[in-house]
Parts: sequence; C-alpha cells; structure tokens
Amino acid sequence: EVSTTSGSGYASSVTLTQSSGNVSSTTIYVRLSSSSTGSPSGNITCVSTGATTQNIAATGSVSSNPSTSDAGIDKTIDNSQTVPMTANTPSTGTGAWTITSGPSTSTGQLSSLSSATAVFDPAGGAGTYVLRWTISNSPCTASYDEVSVIVTWVLPVVWLNFSATKQNETIILNWATASELNSKDFTIQHSINSTTWNDIGEVLAAGNSSIVRNYSFLHTTPSGGNNYYRIRQRDFDGKYSYSTIRMVKKEGNSALGIGVFPNPILNGEMQLYVLQEINALPATVNLLNAKGKIVWSRQYSFGMHKIDVSVIAKGIYLLTGNGRTIRILIE
Repeated sequence: EVSTTSGSGYASSVTLTQSSGNVSSTTIYVRLSSSSTGSPSGNITCVSTGATTQNIAATGSVSSNPSTSDAGIDKTIDNSQTVPMTANTPSTGTGAWTITSGPSTSTGQLSSLSSATAVFDPAGGAGTYVLRWTISNSPCTASYDEVSVIVTWVLPVVWLNFSATKQNETIILNWATASELNSKDFTIQHSINSTTWNDIGEVLAAGNSSIVRNYSFLHTTPSGGNNYYRIRQRDFDGKYSYSTIRMVKKEGNSALGIGVFPNPILNGEMQLYVLQEINALPATVNLLNAKGKIVWSRQYSFGMHKIDVSVIAKGIYLLTGNGRTIRILIE
C-alpha cells in the first residue's frame, strides 16, 4: 500500500497532479500489509499519460508479534527448597526471566534466564518473590506475565526442652529437638554473669531428622555460685541460633577451677577456661609432661584463653591451676 502522507491515507494507488507541465516532486510512502511476514518484496508501478510505465522495486521485513506470555501458576515452598518454573516456551520470539520484587531480586537465583523451566532457588530467604516471564520479538511489542513464589520460613531446629541440673560437683545439661534441618552441631556456652559467654564443649547434631533427638553434656568444672548455660545451634551454611538460658547455683568455693576445650586437642590450639581468679589475682597455670616436669608455667586472668600448643610434642600432659588438675591429650 502507498500514500503521500506518512502514517495515514494508505491505499492501493495514489494520484499525483501535474503542475506546469511537470509532476511536482513528491515523497511516496510504502507500507507492507499486516498479513505479510518474513521478507516480502514486490514492485510499485508508476503509470503516467504519455510517458513510459516504470516499475520501482519495494522490499521490506515484517516481524510477527511474539507468543503470548504465560508465566505459570503461583507457587509456595519453604526456605529449604527450590522450585522449577512452568512458563510457556514461545513459538515466536524468545523468553527471558527477571525478578521484579522480593527479598532479593538477583537473577542469580535462577538456574537460567532464558529457559521456561528454569529452577528458582530463593537465596534471599523467606518472603514473596514476583518473577516476570517476557517474550520478545523485536521490533514488535513484547508480551509478559508474572508469577508469585511464596517462600515460608522453616526453623532449622525445633527445640523441645533444655535443662541444667547439679549432679554432685558437676552439672549435667540435657536437651531435645523435635526436628532438625541442615543442623551441624551444638556448642555449649557457660557464663557466671549471663553476659560474658565462653565455649566449654561441642556436640554433633543429627543433620536432618524428623524424630525426637536427645542430647547431653557434662560440665565437670562449674564455678562456685551462679552458673548460666545456653546452647548455640549451628547449621552447615554457617547460620546459628540460641537456646533459652538456664541457671544452676553451685555452693562452695567460687575460687577454684580451670577447664580445657577440646580434649583431646587436635588442631594445635587449646582453649583454657579460668573459672575464677583467686583473691582477684591471675591464676598460675602449669603444664606438666608425663614425667612431672613443668613444660611451661603461665598466669591467666578469668575467662577463655586460646593457647598455641602446636610446638609441643604429642602425648599426655597434666594441666594444673586454681586447685584443679586436668589430664589432657595433645594429638
């Protein structure tokens, strides 16, 4: 179709009026039929009274509208799951995923941006994510559709109970979980003021479990007076949470006690726990070998101290301080 006006007046032919013996210079606009696709071509025939008929070649390119986008149905998963998307594969054009809103809009959460069945991994955590599936076929107008993925939060550990009970001169800790997800270990922490905490032990977790799991830990060197305990639960991805706090009061001399963690010592580092200073002075701690010879003698204040023992020969040693002797093994 042709016209002397851009964007309107298109018809199968136009008539140009002679002016002073000549046809005035006129721009002819050519439009390809909307039913055409691909790369159609043809001729424009110029017919003039008393002149030779001329044919002018006309070629062009026509793109089809893209397929109508369908992003699929809304989905609900928990934070431990991934989900495959269910968008339509376009018969015309190409598709692309974007994340328009949510706790994270990073496209790295999708295994593929161009696959209709890309897998979505909600790295941003719990919340509602809106994913858009756009089908394009330039220069035509793109088609898009959106789908929501609702991610609920699942607690890594469901605690049942946690207790701390005095048992002679020791304190026994017991706890239980109803279920566990991706749980790595439990770190037992101790304090005498519920403010400053020190690690005194570690217990491996079940990993993944849907049944009741029971755990226990024996604190052999509690301090005189108030002893506070809590448990830090850690996941394999590094995330952690804490239990409630329990307190046990131990009668007796509050000026005695040292502790060591771990025992045996496997990585060349010993954690020394000085439970209480005697007469408000630093505690003198001695390390003796199996023959009773002092390897070193040092003073440490109250609290936890990391000590490098990597240069000490492997074997059995005695650690004395604050009126207590502990047998340790360096491996």
